[in-house]
Amino acid sequence: HLCKSGTRLMATQGMQCLQSLCAVCGNLGQPRTVPRYCEEILGDAKVHKNRKRGSVMALTSALRVWDSPASKDNFVKHLDLLVKATKEAATNRDPGVREEGRKMYWAMHACCDET
Repeated sequence: HLCKSGTRLMATQGMQCLQSLCAVCGNLGQPRTVPRYCEEILGDAKVHKNRKRGSVMALTSALRVWDSPASKDNFVKHLDLLVKATKEAATNRDPGVREEGRKMYWAMHACCDET
């Protein structure tokens, strides 16, 4: 039981780390990380479900902190990729990824509403 709980703890901490990085970095590191997160979501290779879920959660956090005009420009630059990643996340067969995909959709909707 120790191994399973340790693995869960590490996965939870990893997702929290991604969320914190996206929230703290603001719009400084986002132009580089957004395409990588999108590629992780759109990738055809079989990956652990928490990797996709973590990427969706990180993008959701990034969308929520994008509020300055400079960050809006970065957002528009990656809009097509973000739309594809959002569709993939919202229609994923894993319920956890789908739930986070819906949150990402609403975060993107709120961000796009002003643009």
